[in-house]
Amino acid sequence: MEYRSLRGRAEVPAAITSNEIKGLSEQEIRRLIHELQVHQIELQTQNEELRRAQDDLHSSEQRYRDLFEQAPVGYIVLDYEGVIYQTNRRAVELLTGNVTTDLRNSILYSFCSPGDGDPLYHHLRRLAKGLDQDRCELSLKHQGEEIVLLLETKRVAGGEGPLRTALIDLTEQKRAESNLQLAAKVFENAAEGIMVTDAEQRIISINRAFTSITGYETHEVIGRNPKFLSSGRHNRGFYRDMWRKIHQRGRWEGEIWNNRKNGETYPEHLSIICIRNIDERITHYVGVFFDTSGQEFARRQLHQLAYYDELTGLPNRTLCLDRLETALKLCHREGTGLALLFLDLDRFKHVNDALGHNIGDKLLEFSANLIRKCVRESDTVSRLGGDEFTVILNDLERHEEAALVAEKILNTFRTTTFHYTGGELVVAASIGISLFPLDADNVENLLRCADIAMYRAKDTGRNDYQFYANEMSARYETRLAMETDLRRAEENRELRMVYQPCIDLETGRIKGAEALMRWRSPRWGDVDPAIFIALAEETGLIMPLAQWGLSAVAEQAAHWSQLGIRLSINLSGLKLKQLLEGDLFSQWTGSMCPIELELTETVLMEYRERLDERLNHVKRLGITIAVDDFGTGYSSLSYLKQFPIDCLKIDSSFVRDVEQDPNDAAIAATIIAMARTLDLRVVAEGVETEGQYRFLKEQGCDEAQGFLFSPALEVDEFERFFSARHQQIP
Repeated sequence: MEYRSLRGRAEVPAAITSNEIKGLSEQEIRRLIHELQVHQIELQTQNEELRRAQDDLHSSEQRYRDLFEQAPVGYIVLDYEGVIYQTNRRAVELLTGNVTTDLRNSILYSFCSPGDGDPLYHHLRRLAKGLDQDRCELSLKHQGEEIVLLLETKRVAGGEGPLRTALIDLTEQKRAESNLQLAAKVFENAAEGIMVTDAEQRIISINRAFTSITGYETHEVIGRNPKFLSSGRHNRGFYRDMWRKIHQRGRWEGEIWNNRKNGETYPEHLSIICIRNIDERITHYVGVFFDTSGQEFARRQLHQLAYYDELTGLPNRTLCLDRLETALKLCHREGTGLALLFLDLDRFKHVNDALGHNIGDKLLEFSANLIRKCVRESDTVSRLGGDEFTVILNDLERHEEAALVAEKILNTFRTTTFHYTGGELVVAASIGISLFPLDADNVENLLRCADIAMYRAKDTGRNDYQFYANEMSARYETRLAMETDLRRAEENRELRMVYQPCIDLETGRIKGAEALMRWRSPRWGDVDPAIFIALAEETGLIMPLAQWGLSAVAEQAAHWSQLGIRLSINLSGLKLKQLLEGDLFSQWTGSMCPIELELTETVLMEYRERLDERLNHVKRLGITIAVDDFGTGYSSLSYLKQFPIDCLKIDSSFVRDVEQDPNDAAIAATIIAMARTLDLRVVAEGVETEGQYRFLKEQGCDEAQGFLFSPALEVDEFERFFSARHQQIP
């Protein structure tokens, strides 16, 4: 505005015509020329100021461009689909490993490691739904090395325009965290005793071996000066020389005599190093030592490795059997009684699969500590392996004493919560009890009887204890024989898949089929699936069975690709581990039948932390999700919102009495109405009568399966049934 005003003022005198100039006096002409010269100078000055402002603006823009390009943090501008518009040099380097690649119009997903695109997908979706800023971690691979990036993304105010994302390299941080965890594990499990002090030589940390060698527990040494370990065999000159070398060289190593807690003096090989900070100030001292008592030291180390469980520190199977043998000899000699408790954690394999082995190990340590607190010092708690523990109760006067200990252990489990990162759970266990001399008089049989009783406790509902009884042996022998036969069932071609049709109640057409595994044994006949599936889960046979079943269903899905039906696979336990590990659908292709997964409410809730992401991935593959036995599990319906559910299957227990029981009829009708409101398909199971069929159809149930229509059929029977039914329907 100022420039235009000045120019306008200059143009006024310049607009005077020649005739007007002739009429001016000489003085007026001089004044006019002077005014024009002034305006010219002012315009030149203002032009110079504008030029300088433009130069400053250009310099400022260049500085910001240089800052953007040379920033140590990667920056990208992208849209909600992951299309990249702009990057700086650091972002290109993080994504590709070099700085010369032009990434404009590239897709950010393409840089993710295989199978690791889900976090980015959810990240962008959260922003698209209105979140102003969000962050996620991505794993990328280039030049054979994996890097971890933190993405911090912000939306432009108002949500218009592209997203702005900062890429921060977390690789070294993650590596440092991993190294720190490894160092902590090495520290705690090292065979050498380790002691860490602060700069004032106050003890701040020790490991297990320190306690094993000196006899001192952690609470007895924290905050103390290590001088209390001194044996008195070394004079002041020895220690002055030792500390002089530590401060001069940063370390000292040599032989020294110290005292154990029990007063025994022993030789040890000791190394001391001082830790300095960036300013070269000493912050800590670390002492590493081992007992050099020769054969005694070696014997103790071998004994620890041979007789104690590394994870829990409890006696292992070898030491358990040795102590049980010793206890039985004492009982024989003194005429006393003894009880052996065999304890197995309930559903531990499910916890291990759902939460991972790291949490599983912590749960085992937690359980070991709980059991130890429930028994006397004179009793022996051992870990046989896996999630199996034993307790030897010595000097038993009455059988009821063993029951009291078992009840104490179970009650302690019921009332003590196990906390882990991201949640908590209550542990349960099944306990079998065998007695000497009532049940057995030797180690092998006593352990066998307790094991049999433990399985009986599991069979009767878990979270309980059972005393051994003679009639249990026959059941146990049957179980062992059945396990042996099940191991050979696939090889002997005794397994097969059958398919139960699912009928559209409106049209009568077959809409799908549920795949079910069957075992026909020469010795046991047709074994109830509930029995052999449970046996497979308990004995570790579930994975080979699952793999066979998946292969069989995949093959059948390829054969039936033209039938226009979907195949349902029940994942209530049979194949859940494979779903969580991500390789369940490696055999499925687009040329097969549509697939639907059936999961129970219990499975959805117990595994919710790991299932949420996997089920969203499954949905993107075009696979639908059904809730099996709906209404029989958790009362909370929140999972219907959390998980991408397509179908509810009404449990047969609600269908069975809909004609006689108003409550069952109301429940079934409510489930159907709720499903329709949520736009979910609803299928009724166990339909056996025309009355049930009419009721379900009137209520708007979509589909049904049950003996009214057909039992589960062999492949050729199903194909004949399909052809016959569809020929009858126009």
